[in-house]
Parts: sequence; C-alpha cells; structure tokens
Amino acid sequence: MHVLLSCVTEDRPDFHARVESLVLSARDHAGSLAGAPFVVNSVESADPAFVERMRALDASVRIVPRFSERQGLGTGPMNKLRMLELAADHDFDVLLALDCDTVLTGDPAPHLPLDAVGVAPADVDPFGDRAWRRFFEGAGLPVPERSVVGATSGRPMYPYFNSGVVSVPGALCATLLEDWRAAKDDARWILADARTFGHDKRFFYDQWALMIALHRGVPWRVLDRALNFPTHVAVAPAAMRLPEPLILHYHAEVDPEGFLMRPRSDAAREAAERFNRGRAQRLGLAYAGMREHSRAARTQEWARRKRRRLRRRTKRALEISLLRGA
Repeated sequence: MHVLLSCVTEDRPDFHARVESLVLSARDHAGSLAGAPFVVNSVESADPAFVERMRALDASVRIVPRFSERQGLGTGPMNKLRMLELAADHDFDVLLALDCDTVLTGDPAPHLPLDAVGVAPADVDPFGDRAWRRFFEGAGLPVPERSVVGATSGRPMYPYFNSGVVSVPGALCATLLEDWRAAKDDARWILADARTFGHDKRFFYDQWALMIALHRGVPWRVLDRALNFPTHVAVAPAAMRLPEPLILHYHAEVDPEGFLMRPRSDAAREAAERFNRGRAQRLGLAYAGMREHSRAARTQEWARRKRRRLRRRTKRALEISLLRGA
C-alpha cells in the first residue's frame, strides 16, 4: 500500500516548528511509512529556509492559495482541504492528512482503510441531544445511532469526528473534496444559531462540514483512537483498543523548546517521551524530560481561553450579519 503523508501550514515560524516536528516524527517513528512521500502545503507563501529544512527531510513544499477569501472565524482550518487536491497529480493508495500539531509515534499504515475515509471520533461530545437533533435537522439528515465512543467520556455519542487525522483513499479524494466544500456553508448557517449551539463551536466549521459530508454518503470508517490520541485531555480506557498511541495530537501542549508536555493520559506518556528524545537527538538539543503542567501555566491557559471567547463573542454580530447578507 502506497501512503502519501501531508499537512497544511501557515508560513510562520511557530507553524514551521510544528511541521518540522511532524516530519521528523514520520521519518524516525512511523515504521513502514518512514520513507513515505510527504507533501507540506504552505498557504500563500513559503520561507526559503523552511523549504530547505523540509528538503533535508525528504519532504516537498507546495504553495497553495488560501481556501476561503472571507477571513472570519473558522475559515483557517478549511485550508486542509488543499491536501485532497493532491490526488490530481500524485499517485497513492491512501492520503494520510494530518494537522501540523500531530506527531507519529508508531506505524498507522496497517490500520488505514482502502475503501473508505478513515476518521477518529472527536475528543468531547459537544452537544446535548436536543442540539444534536436540531443540527441533523438543519443539515437535512436523519438522526443516526450513537455509534462511536467519545475520547474523554468513553461513552457512545453521535458520529462526530476530529479532522486532525483523516485517511482518504486516492479514489475518494475528489469526491470528499467536493462534498466537504459543499457542506461548509451549510455548517456555517446551522451554527449561526448560537442559542442552540453556543458561541464557541464555530471555529470547528471544518469538522462540522466533514461530518455533514460523510453522513450525506461519502463512505467512512472509524479509526482507532490510537491514530488520533489527544495529549491535552485524559482519554477514557474504553475509547482505545490498540495498546499504545500511533499518532499524538498535542494541540498547544508543548514547552518553550518545542518538546511535548506530559500527556494527561498515562497510555501516551511512553510514546511522547520516545518522540521527545528522538527530536532532541535529531536537532542536537538538551532534553531533561517532559515538563508537567504547573498550576500557574494552567491558570494562564484558562485566562487565554477566556480572552479568546470574549473576542469571538464581540465578532459574533458582525459575522452573522455577513452570513445573512451573503
């Protein structure tokens, strides 16, 4: 099976550091995928020094236009659809589309379906049953079974997926691209009802649109939690069948030197430590072990999130008026 690895990045130093860690992890820890081709999609431009570092890791950089001209909340993550365009001029069996805040700590290849899109359930069930039913109604979809398991709860939830790790057979890339793109505006209209869905769900338009596209008929299969294992929340044992994570999704959980912070779940700590030590050796960095999350750091993060929520709420009236006027 020929797998193409890919991610999307903004042309900024903080994103470059994440991508470098991701590509390093693939080369050092991905087993049969260690030598797989890796395409980095850089939005609008690419710093030449970054391109050279990627070339040294046998990864190519492709400059892509921004997916959405409208710079509103939730538009940035839609740039990941650029990865699906790779099927037009690359030969592969499966595209493994990764967020740049992930690292590989094992070989996911044996667990990637060849006949369906592979997706892992979201970390948290975001809605109560009433809101979910309104969501499905707005999307024109029947209410499905609670057939997947939430990462944090370990309990059944409706099939809603994290888009940070998505595997796509080459033959389905064009179909998913078209249907995911078509579902974007539907997701924006549905979630504009903040009374039902809250103010903080709009950043994940890409995930809501992906869910709609899959439920409208693109074949999909649930990936094991090991292929998209969050380090920033505790994962319920019932959520994962494989013995250890193969792809860690760390979000912003890195220390100032770019090493992974200690995951909240014991099941991920050995894999995170293995990645950190490998990264230190590769880059010639001193490493004294994973750092804990101090109370002060958690307080600062809570304050940052509160400020972000306030900023989003102040933009809400403008965004809804733009949506209604579009």
